[in-house]
Amino acid sequence: MNNKNRVLITKLNIMNFLKTGMSALLCVGLMVSCTKKDDPIDSASGIADLSFTIEASGLGNIVSVTPSATGASSFSVDFGTDATDDVLATVGPKVSYTYPSVAATYDITVTASATGADDAVLTKSYTVAVEASDIVGRWQLLHEAGALAVGPNLENVTSWWSNDLAAVKTRDCFFDDVYEFNADQSFNNIVGDATWLEGTWESVPEETCGTALAPFDGSNKNATWSHDPEAGTVTLNGAGAFLGISKVHNTGELTDPAGVKESITYSGVTFSEDKNYMTLHIQYDPAGNTWQFKFAREGSDGAN
Repeated sequence: MNNKNRVLITKLNIMNFLKTGMSALLCVGLMVSCTKKDDPIDSASGIADLSFTIEASGLGNIVSVTPSATGASSFSVDFGTDATDDVLATVGPKVSYTYPSVAATYDITVTASATGADDAVLTKSYTVAVEASDIVGRWQLLHEAGALAVGPNLENVTSWWSNDLAAVKTRDCFFDDVYEFNADQSFNNIVGDATWLEGTWESVPEETCGTALAPFDGSNKNATWSHDPEAGTVTLNGAGAFLGISKVHNTGELTDPAGVKESITYSGVTFSEDKNYMTLHIQYDPAGNTWQFKFAREGSDGAN
């Protein structure tokens, strides 16, 4: 190597040394961060300001949690029950859980996570205060014309068919069926020895009174209900639980009981001022086809 090249290399080494030294002085003297861009996040300070809000809806037992935190990419919300379905994941939007409809206090725990950082955890105690629902009690179809109606949409719900007064007598085995909403949120269909069998059932040659087809015979003793007054909905959970006509569900009408649904939601739930009459409907296909059912509380004039 000639002297000219040696001098050039020496100059470059000196420049690199000076740059490194100046950077070190800046880091120490100015107390700024000199971590490389590809260094991992400090796990002790990667997630900060974890918090969450709690909102109640429905009867007070539908509880929503909305988490937030600086540096977090996902959250886990543990609603604090002994159940196995009360831990829900989210990236930030609220998640909701339905507690039993009894007053109780739960520890809700939110865990915030991010790659390269320690989890951040925050727990708050929350007391569920349950309001009484107007739907609790025993109901029958209203013993009047128009208790059952169906049409292409809610605005024309009676245009295809609705029962006349004579049908209340013809189908008395149906109009005496009881729909029981218990305070513990259990639900029962009580159909007695006979109910109205739909002629559209594949196993029924013609519509008539007869023994109810399983599982629409009230044999499911584990069915439950939930009522959201704000949304105007009531949901039945449990195969065979139904209101009004058993074949109708949220996506169609059954022709075979084997296609029974595990859950059905009814909308537009309203009550009369004296709480003895209830009206609701169910849209059963994307086109908007809608059934409407009217009920009277057992013992009221409308159920006699």
